Amino acid sequence: MAIEVTLLVAGVVMLRHENHLHEQVETWAGFVSTVIRNIPAPVALVDVGTGKITLANDALVGFFGERANVGERLSMLFADPANWSGTGAPDSGEPVAMLGSSGTVEMVVRCVRVHDLADEATGKGLILVTFTDVSRQCEQISQLRSEAEFDALTKLPNRRHFARASERAVAHACQGRSPLAVLALDLDHFKRVNDTWGHAAGDRVLEVVAGRINGALRDQDLPGRIGGEEFAVILRGATAAQAHAVAERIRLGVAGTPIVLSDGQAASITASIGIAMYASGEPDLSAAQARADAALYRAKQMGRNRVVADSDVVAQEQDRPQSAA
Repeated sequence: MAIEVTLLVAGVVMLRHENHLHEQVETWAGFVSTVIRNIPAPVALVDVGTGKITLANDALVGFFGERANVGERLSMLFADPANWSGTGAPDSGEPVAMLGSSGTVEMVVRCVRVHDLADEATGKGLILVTFTDVSRQCEQISQLRSEAEFDALTKLPNRRHFARASERAVAHACQGRSPLAVLALDLDHFKRVNDTWGHAAGDRVLEVVAGRINGALRDQDLPGRIGGEEFAVILRGATAAQAHAVAERIRLGVAGTPIVLSDGQAASITASIGIAMYASGEPDLSAAQARADAALYRAKQMGRNRVVADSDVVAQEQDRPQSAA
């Protein structure tokens, strides 16, 4: 009987201890739930097995709407559901597109696995997921990148962007064994525009000329403002004849119609253009650009407002009489 009484007492003690532990668990669960619900940033607890939201705070529902309610799949908050693996999103710190109530936004998603030893064995458990809206920062970065690689006045790629595009164009030409041409373009007597009407008029002329250059190009061509009144164009897949045709369209487009200035006056402008073909085996486009510049210089010497190919310059040099030794 003494043993039975002892076991009974021990059972009562254990039962009270279990109840106490259960109360503690419930207390901590309530505390965690309260904390999560009151965090100002969007937060969710997600079941590993189902991928469904088991707890969502007000910020999450307010940001994503009904798609973020308890019982919904978290993957449906992503613009591309494949970005949610089921065991957690890529925790790289890189922004990912999310479907907010007001439209697509860029967010950084962080995941922390919440589990105990039993969960490790069964593969179950919860994932604590936090979301940080970085759309404004991404927009600012995009704007800074644009300012760093595009000319503010003409909106054309600047020298830095053009250099990178040249590398890609050469790689593409080598891989596909396709032709590649480059144009060097300079506005004739541009200084007269600034001296006659002022720098604001010069800016207006550059803007209009940039638009006319763009209008004469094919979809695969890339223009750039190299500096001042100097422009360049990469012509992917263009033969010598095609490059000459594009250059002529640009020349005629620039010279065809006088440019109306802010005061109503009209400024006539022409352009000289040099053409060069990329030669197979050259490591980059710099040599071809140098040949195009030489052809451009020859066009200036011949009276401006014309197109000259580097092959024409070479032929002229070969036809020139050699001086006696």
